[in-house]
Amino acid sequence: MFSRDGDFGNMYRMFVSHFINAVEHKANVEVTEAGVEQPLETGFLKGLFSRSKKFEADHPFVFAIKYKDSIAFIGHIANYAYV
Repeated sequence: MFSRDGDFGNMYRMFVSHFINAVEHKANVEVTEAGVEQPLETGFLKGLFSRSKKFEADHPFVFAIKYKDSIAFIGHIANYAYV
């Protein structure tokens, strides 16, 4: 799928090789003092934000949201004036 040997023959009738060379995923997570807004509070995210910690975003930083041993989201804040 991610190489030139990707086989999408059942999806395309053209005699041209198709493959995926990049994937981009974006997610918006809004965490407030009240918690996480719906619909994010479903599935594995339910209860993920139940523990609250105070963090003052007065400088650029990188954050990651983990679930068990996997990183669910990762991001950064470069301009904290808009936080």
